[in-house]
Amino acid sequence: MGAVLTGDEVLNEAITAMGSPLGDVYHALGDEVAWLHLKWNDFRELFADSDLVDVLNSAAPTFFHDLQRLSWEDLLMHLCRVTDRTMTFGKENLTAVARPRNIATA
Repeated sequence: MGAVLTGDEVLNEAITAMGSPLGDVYHALGDEVAWLHLKWNDFRELFADSDLVDVLNSAAPTFFHDLQRLSWEDLLMHLCRVTDRTMTFGKENLTAVARPRNIATA
C-alpha cells in the first residue's frame, strides 16, 4: 500500500514531474475532475436504484425531488465549467479543453 500524501505533496509531485505552470494547472484540474467524480458517485448512489428512489419518495417526496434536481443541475454546471472555453471576457479559465490550433499552420 502506498503512502498517503498531503495536498501540498501531490502538488509538488506534479510540479516536479511537469514543471510550472503545467504542474499547477494539472493538479488544479485533477482536483476539479475528482470532485466531479465524487458528486456523480453520490448522485448515482441515491438516484440510480429505483427501489431506493421509491423509499426516498415515500419518506419525503418533495425534498428528494428537489435534491435530485439540484444535484443534477450542479453536476451539469460543474461539467460545463471543466469543459468551458479557455478564455471568457479576456480571462483564462481552468478547463480540460485544449486551445484550438490554427488548421492552416498544423
